[in-house]
Amino acid sequence: MIFRRYPAFYLSCLLAFTAGHMINYSVIIYAQEVLGSDLLSGIGFGLCFGPPIVLGWYAGVLCDRLAPVRLIHYAQVAFVVAALLLLVADLAIGTPSARVPLFLLAALLAGVGWSFVSPARMAAVTQVVRPEELRSGALALNLLVMLGFGLGPLMIGLVRSVTGWWGVFVVACAFFVAGSALLLGVESHPSSRPRRHVLAEIREGFAAILRKPLLGQLMLAAIVGYLAMGPMQVLLPGSRARGSASAT
Repeated sequence: MIFRRYPAFYLSCLLAFTAGHMINYSVIIYAQEVLGSDLLSGIGFGLCFGPPIVLGWYAGVLCDRLAPVRLIHYAQVAFVVAALLLLVADLAIGTPSARVPLFLLAALLAGVGWSFVSPARMAAVTQVVRPEELRSGALALNLLVMLGFGLGPLMIGLVRSVTGWWGVFVVACAFFVAGSALLLGVESHPSSRPRRHVLAEIREGFAAILRKPLLGQLMLAAIVGYLAMGPMQVLLPGSRARGSASAT
């Protein structure tokens, strides 16, 4: 089984994806419950999920120019800083409204982290597993993405019931640190492809999509499906519940 042959890499993926989604859901729920603002919840949602749409193209270029594992480490530093900012805001700032700047910066850093960590891990798979295992290796990674998506809110609920919000941020940070530590023995290297100007490579990516309309449609469908699976399910019910409460 693919997980048994590469346990360090895939356990690292599971920890990172779970922690990343803990940060995403924390931003949304914390804004609603602690900051008391659906607007901040929506802004935080946009900051977490918006940057990959813009930075993901650049991330693809960096995946060729840097060793994917190194890029993963850089991206996870952004997540760790985001978790620490949320921790400081929760513990050191008493007035909820005064926590907003750190909250928004943390959400933005999480979005930047997602922009690079997912492409870098997909690129790393091509170097970690054997060529004949690439299909199963990529499938395993996608399964862990979905598993982390589901485990994120479960971990938030479990940890919050014991420690409160500060424990959620500490656990997310610890997961990222452990995930990075597991990659220390995983070898990766930059691509041997000839390097061109960054903008030229990004334009090439856009051109490839324009040449294949089906690819663009699949990407759009993936974005819509991704948003509908989890974050919007948190945002919309909360808004409806508050609207019903105010009406009564």
